[in-house]
Amino acid sequence: MVTGKVGRTRLVTPDGTVLPRLSPSEVGQLQTFPADFPWAGRDVTRQIGNAVPPLLGAHILAAALGLPAPTSTCSRPATSLTPETSWIC
Repeated sequence: MVTGKVGRTRLVTPDGTVLPRLSPSEVGQLQTFPADFPWAGRDVTRQIGNAVPPLLGAHILAAALGLPAPTSTCSRPATSLTPETSWIC
């Protein structure tokens, strides 16, 4: 899981080489958001770090409703989602 401080996280290899920071898109993908998710507003990395990962949310919702667990992330492109339907996969 990615924390709310992802914008300040450093990536260091075992030999001490410092790697470039992850982009917001890369961090979102680690959290199971689509690569083209339309993040908006200020402090996007904090939004990503504080968000419930979509796949985790789908598992929790499925368990609460007694439905089978999802097997993958949403297959629809993020650009087709609106704020009202972004939770539907």
